[in-house]
Amino acid sequence: MSIPVATTTVRTWRKDSEIVEDPWDDGYPDDVTSDFAILDEGIRAVVSVGGGTYAGRSVGPGESEAVSFSLLADPCDLQYLDEVEDEVTGERYAVEWVVHSPGVYGLLASTRAGLSTRKGA
Repeated sequence: MSIPVATTTVRTWRKDSEIVEDPWDDGYPDDVTSDFAILDEGIRAVVSVGGGTYAGRSVGPGESEAVSFSLLADPCDLQYLDEVEDEVTGERYAVEWVVHSPGVYGLLASTRAGLSTRKGA
């Protein structure tokens, strides 16, 4: 059993250059870019406001605001600098930190992460 309650599903993204194997390997693709590629989809999760930095207000013209969120998800391959997309809202976040928990006897295993995004200009 993974996380007990999920409110959404997420898609994880990783830089294309980080997904490939050893560059010295003969099978290394020549067309690797620094674009993000989908790593996994349909991961059960909860994305919530973390740190209280977002009050739900809109940002005025020419202003921007950094917003922090928390992720609790079923176990997944997630790393610092990956990106997470909420499949319900379409919102995309940068991963700031990740902690993988094996749970107790395999029960309640989870992945926790700090996410951030910018609102406004």
